[in-house]
Amino acid sequence: MHSFLRLQGQHLGRFRGLLVVKNFTFHLTWALSSSNDSGHPRGALALSTAAVERALTMWKAGDTPNHKSVRNGEASFSEEWAPNVAKFFGLAGDLKLLKWDEVFSAAETHLLTIPKAGAGPELKKLLKEANGVKAAPVAAMVGDDDPFIVSD
Repeated sequence: MHSFLRLQGQHLGRFRGLLVVKNFTFHLTWALSSSNDSGHPRGALALSTAAVERALTMWKAGDTPNHKSVRNGEASFSEEWAPNVAKFFGLAGDLKLLKWDEVFSAAETHLLTIPKAGAGPELKKLLKEANGVKAAPVAAMVGDDDPFIVSD
């Protein structure tokens, strides 16, 4: 098993490595905002894990990210990573309910500390609640002109 899938030195289980959990937490801010309940967010977990694997692969090879690179350019997360996403999607599908609870618990510890730029409306709601402000329903926060669309 890839060591980045679990916490280093603390074999708590698959998909609970710090980088994976933080990346997954960011995706959860959108998944939790969805009005459609399609079960556990396997796709978000798979994409998060593959993204971490890609970043670590680049780092290991000595490639440093160029923050001024073109979006959807040669160095972007591309279709060549689809088999990795599919592999992690399958592994996420094998998780039992108790293991999903553990993954969610690990992610929950990072919800209030993840970057706010690009995060889903659920994060805004949680931040307001944490500050003692009654939050508006999530549906009221997402408008037709929102640049991010939560897919079905």
